[in-house]
Amino acid sequence: HEFRNTFTPEDFSEEQQMVKDMCIRFVETEVLPVVDRIDALEPGLMPALMDKAGEQGLLAASIPESLGGMGKDFITATLVNE
Repeated sequence: HEFRNTFTPEDFSEEQQMVKDMCIRFVETEVLPVVDRIDALEPGLMPALMDKAGEQGLLAASIPESLGGMGKDFITATLVNE
């Protein structure tokens, strides 16, 4: 098998790195502080976190902008999913 499209962090564009950093900040500021509440299945918490993620475009990275998404490439969408 030939792997022509292998990407490493060194290959990320500035924009891809910015999106990755935004995702890391979201997890650090919105998810990790409430992880115990997530584990306890606190009612309403997950929908609220999903709303916050959606407001930042993190739920629609690969969806075209014309449909309300970020319209990002495969690598950027993969970074968001990661």
